[in-house]
Amino acid sequence: MVGPIEQPVARGSFREEARAAVVCCYMRRFLELSTLFLSVLAVWRLVMGDAVEEAREAAVSDLVILRAAVDEFADRNAGRFPDSLEVLRRPDESGGRFLAADAPTRDPWGNLYRYDRPIRGSDARVYSLGADGLRGGRGEDADVLGPGRRDS
Repeated sequence: MVGPIEQPVARGSFREEARAAVVCCYMRRFLELSTLFLSVLAVWRLVMGDAVEEAREAAVSDLVILRAAVDEFADRNAGRFPDSLEVLRRPDESGGRFLAADAPTRDPWGNLYRYDRPIRGSDARVYSLGADGLRGGRGEDADVLGPGRRDS
């Protein structure tokens, strides 16, 4: 007979406690690794966010130079815009160039800068298609547009 103080030991309770301890250990390890992963991800996004912003700023700076050369060409050629950005690097009749030979041709991601001549009253555009080289996108893949035509 079992007295009120003595309780029978349930069969398998040691196994259940051992299993609970193992599960607790795995959960603790999972939480530690998850915290580490999220910390690394946060630092990576911070660093990459700065790198993306720096690349975009460099592209905008290049596009300002390219747009100024396009506008200068149009001003000196009775409003006619160049056929391409390459035309701006070639010497004109007087031997001058609208863009220096070492002016940027590629964006910070290694893609060629783009140029669209004005069509039916639209404005000429100089731009970068971002890191992926495709229209649209987000983050570093987003297009970077150059400035519009300055007021004369």
